[in-house]
Amino acid sequence: MSDPGVVVQRSRFSTFLKQLTGYRGKLATPLLGLVQPTFDINQRAPELDEEQCYWYCTPNSQAAVVGQISVVGVRCQSGQAVVDWIFIRQQAAVSTYAIGIAAEFAAGTVNAGAANNFLFARGSVFNSAQAQFANVQGMNQANVSSPISGQNINVDVPAGQGLFLPSPMQWVIQPAYALVVSPNVNNLPVGASFGGRWLADQL
Repeated sequence: MSDPGVVVQRSRFSTFLKQLTGYRGKLATPLLGLVQPTFDINQRAPELDEEQCYWYCTPNSQAAVVGQISVVGVRCQSGQAVVDWIFIRQQAAVSTYAIGIAAEFAAGTVNAGAANNFLFARGSVFNSAQAQFANVQGMNQANVSSPISGQNINVDVPAGQGLFLPSPMQWVIQPAYALVVSPNVNNLPVGASFGGRWLADQL
């Protein structure tokens, strides 16, 4: 293959394939086949991946409301978002939280941030708008009942400690859906942060 970059330029996995084939641009110096390109598929390199947004989001914390369940979460405005990790903020007492899929809601929405130079959106001068990623939004509200539909995962958070949860199964959310965290009982506050990925070819 004389120019692998041409073949894979618009593929979903173009960055991966360019690295796998050793493509370094048309001015790269060939080494007569003596050096074989290598790529560790277990290691992501977000600083080199402009086609995948590495997003993060901290919704507004939801205060305790008498007789209601506090909820924070993330929703996806378009395409599909993968949630790779969740951090639940510390509370004064031991608390049990439910994590699960719910219908999206629009209360208290805040745009996610982009951790990398997604689609080369960052300019030469810092602009806070260029650091935002509106396809994923945080949200918070209080409900008289849990918004989680169907099954959920319960996690216990020790008093005075936060809890970091890397996601072994990687939740996927799409428009109309959200991933939420809420206490299992009324009258408790909740705060959390979320992070994950979103692919450019969903635009």
